Amino acid sequence: MIHIFILLLTIICVNANAISRQNLEEEWSDFKMNHGKNYQSFEEEQIRKTIFSENLYKIREHNQLYAEGMATYTMTINKFADLTREERDRKHKGLKRDDRDQKDTQGLNFVPDPQTDVPKEFDWRQKGAVTKVKDQGACGSCWAFSSVGAVESQYFLKTGKLVNISEQNLVDCSKDGNEGCYGGFPTSAFYYIHTNNGIDSDEAYPYTAEDGVCKYKESSNVTTIKFFGHVEYGNEEYLAAAIASVGPISVEIYADDSFEFYDSGCIITDVAKRIMPITQS
Repeated sequence: MIHIFILLLTIICVNANAISRQNLEEEWSDFKMNHGKNYQSFEEEQIRKTIFSENLYKIREHNQLYAEGMATYTMTINKFADLTREERDRKHKGLKRDDRDQKDTQGLNFVPDPQTDVPKEFDWRQKGAVTKVKDQGACGSCWAFSSVGAVESQYFLKTGKLVNISEQNLVDCSKDGNEGCYGGFPTSAFYYIHTNNGIDSDEAYPYTAEDGVCKYKESSNVTTIKFFGHVEYGNEEYLAAAIASVGPISVEIYADDSFEFYDSGCIITDVAKRIMPITQS
């Protein structure tokens, strides 16, 4: 009797996590409609559907752990759910990690004033200093978006104007260690803006999510960087002080599997570098 009970319990547990065929068909149909998915052949769709079902199972399994208090964030289906992890890494991750803090930062490394009280909470979005979330598409240009976001905020703090600055300008033109859609470094991006004496607006130099020929025009220049520096690696107190006193900081995050289908909650991850530009309007 004991063996029978254990067997039945095992079957019940497995079935509780299983995805029924009807439910999968509904989820798959909603996914294709919500994200405008079309496939070139029946065979390709079946491959994508299989990948989708595996990701859907992983998401449900993770959210069950969250419901039981064993995870700190929730996951949900997004437009990447029909891609394998390898495909997502290849198409969307573009940070080149190395040890060079190494470009000329004019000797600037942030050290907070010990007399300054750092607030427990601070959100630059509430101050109107951050542009809306952008989509880098199938291009490993995260380094350019991180760099531009920090520059946009610094420009706002200097002028009171929130302007979308061109990531494509960096993808096409910043080549000293950067490789466009194949990855790059925020440090090198800031160095390019500094030495090039400027960067164009997104309106004048729109994003294409592809590598292209440099089309920078000085006449479309929005701002330049006077200098830039780094926040000490691993020092969260320095980072908090820099955010509160300097502005939004460009950070390099190791986006592991936990980021793939993130929905809400807190992810603990490795923040490799924190870089802050100071613009000169």
